[in-house]
Amino acid sequence: MAPLRVHLADDHTMFREGLEAILASREDIEVVGTSTTSEEASALVGETKPDLVITQLDMQLKTVEEILQHASKRLNQYAVLVLPERNRCQPAP
Repeated sequence: MAPLRVHLADDHTMFREGLEAILASREDIEVVGTSTTSEEASALVGETKPDLVITQLDMQLKTVEEILQHASKRLNQYAVLVLPERNRCQPAP
């Protein structure tokens, strides 16, 4: 079976590179691209043709909207995982 092709779109370098390292250590996952801006994400997702795009809601709303629009145009050719805004995550009581 072919590895899951993942694109990471996140403007926080430490998070993006850490997640990339974790995912790259798995044989069943291939990180096909990373981006830090909405412009990069839109261009690279079209070029790299990932199975999954991982992004965050607080990166830039434009990024999430563009990725979702691109996904719908490709008729669900890839999935999008949107992580919550970091500053809105609250620890459990």
